Amino acid sequence: MRLVDREFIFRHYRAYHALRVGSAFLLTLILLHYAPLGHSPWVLVTLLVVMSNIPYMGGVWQKGWHRILGTLIGAAAGLISIKMQLIAPWAAWAWMSLVATACGYYGLGKRPYVAMLCGITLAMIGWGGMAGEQEALWRAADVLIGTVLAIFFSSIFPQHASRRWQLLLSDNLKAMAQLYQVHRSEALLQSLDSEQAIKTIYNRHLSMRPLLAPASREHFLPLETLNEIQNLLRLMLSTLELLVGTHQAYSDAQIHWELPKLKAEQMQLARAMNAQAMRLRGQDASRPDSGMFETFVQAGVVPLRESGRLPLSPFGYLWLNRELARQFTRLQGLLLQAEPPRKRGAKTPTTETDSQ
Repeated sequence: MRLVDREFIFRHYRAYHALRVGSAFLLTLILLHYAPLGHSPWVLVTLLVVMSNIPYMGGVWQKGWHRILGTLIGAAAGLISIKMQLIAPWAAWAWMSLVATACGYYGLGKRPYVAMLCGITLAMIGWGGMAGEQEALWRAADVLIGTVLAIFFSSIFPQHASRRWQLLLSDNLKAMAQLYQVHRSEALLQSLDSEQAIKTIYNRHLSMRPLLAPASREHFLPLETLNEIQNLLRLMLSTLELLVGTHQAYSDAQIHWELPKLKAEQMQLARAMNAQAMRLRGQDASRPDSGMFETFVQAGVVPLRESGRLPLSPFGYLWLNRELARQFTRLQGLLLQAEPPRKRGAKTPTTETDSQ
């Protein structure tokens, strides 16, 4: 039941996120009504800024931290400007211009949101005169409270980018396994509409890309590992496209089935892909050996040459099968690395994966 609920949440993540933001806003309004603060609208502003367009925990943590950092730096710079205005207004103007220049420079760096918030806070506080000092302290406190509330509400009703990424990856592996299973039959391939199936897989693959950065922050995983998984999945899709096209191009389809146990090896690879898709959903599934098609590629050409048939075409088809198996085996190894240590220990693979 828990798995069904989780999948339901991520299938309807936009509606779930909207309800979460609305509930958090209402509860914060009630809190501010019974515990009023100075400049309290900044609490609501911060809550909406941190939560509104970022549904995932990894993004909420980062944006909340950046908002606190930018506000504190801007408030400190604004307080310095207020003190300088008592001595020499032109010096305060020069100081604010210098900080604004730094904000413009770092605004094109890795943390542009910090630079933007720093500049906005500086402008609001540094030009506030004697009242600016109190406003600076209240604004910093309100931003801190709003950020803590945003993280708190996001933690109570969490949405994890890593979970959604796993579900999309599972959907793609399942769809690729189905396409790989039916590609041997012209009738089944036409009934599936291979072009539409490949397009759907590709579009789902593109929707996974924005989830990599927040997923990396949620589980402290190297972004390079997730990028490698993403790129490897794209290579598998390209190989599968070539397999479908290569198989359809052969007029003599029987040439593929003359090699012993090829069909069984292909079914084994499809089952391994389906099993990995189940594991990504949290379901218990064994990890069968996907097979590498080595015996077919190395030894399968000999009887074809002896029969007088051109060995190049079937060899290319077999090579594509082997490459798909190798890519999937590498994908299994990377997914195992990306699992949390406790989960990895609980689900030890039944067979040793090839690290090629």
